Amino acid sequence: MDKKSNKGKEEQKLYHVKIIGVEYLNPYDKEVVGRHIDNFFERYKKHLGPEPHIQMDIHPHKEQTREVKSYYCKITVTSDLGVFHAERGNIGPAITCDHILKMIEEEIKEKLGRAKNSERKTRKNSL
Repeated sequence: MDKKSNKGKEEQKLYHVKIIGVEYLNPYDKEVVGRHIDNFFERYKKHLGPEPHIQMDIHPHKEQTREVKSYYCKITVTSDLGVFHAERGNIGPAITCDHILKMIEEEIKEKLGRAKNSERKTRKNSL
């Protein structure tokens, strides 16, 4: 997917998305999952580097709740910051994807927090 930002000049942001099991999603769910992934990359584009990769594996379970299928999803984000992985099962593909991306956001925030703390310690030691 290519994303363009119009801040002063035209800039092309590139990230790679591979979704396994997309055939199980209806058009509405594909659109919602795509928006979740776009929003995730927009929030963390400066931390993830120039070309992050995301791999998503989603498939339905046999269980249903109130006629809504249960889905199991695994997401791996590979970037300059590192590799982040989360997996979870939940009702509906959009909800499952949203929960997993929030788990990955927490991992990224934790890693960024560690990096900031180590920078502060090195600056403190150098003084």
